[in-house]
Amino acid sequence: MREGRCALICAIDDGSGPVNVLSTHLTYIGSTQRRRQAEAIAAHVIDLDGPLVLLGDLNAPIHASELAPLRESLTDAFIAVGVAPVDERRLSCGDAAIDHVLVGDLTPVSCRVATEAGDASDHWPVVAVLDR
Repeated sequence: MREGRCALICAIDDGSGPVNVLSTHLTYIGSTQRRRQAEAIAAHVIDLDGPLVLLGDLNAPIHASELAPLRESLTDAFIAVGVAPVDERRLSCGDAAIDHVLVGDLTPVSCRVATEAGDASDHWPVVAVLDR
């Protein structure tokens, strides 16, 4: 079964120059298709110049094998601030830690799930503070 997905990328000037921001939502259908999507994104971000923030619902925990292509070239913001892949503070959708912030050429200062955001969605937002 196929489920179409996309990634939106834009450059945002934070006052220190452009930052590439990529938002995506990977498939929930299966790890093989999700890996192909991760590979396609990883291949694309290699060609981008400057800092990068990749964020979204990746429908898998960060340590899942299908997300390996993204882990190879980007830094997980939670891990960078000392929050392990299996830490409960990562839970963003019920009992799943599937929403992520990954960065390239940026330093995560903090990263957390904003549980105070309420129930407007079945996911809570992930909030990261990043430094150049």
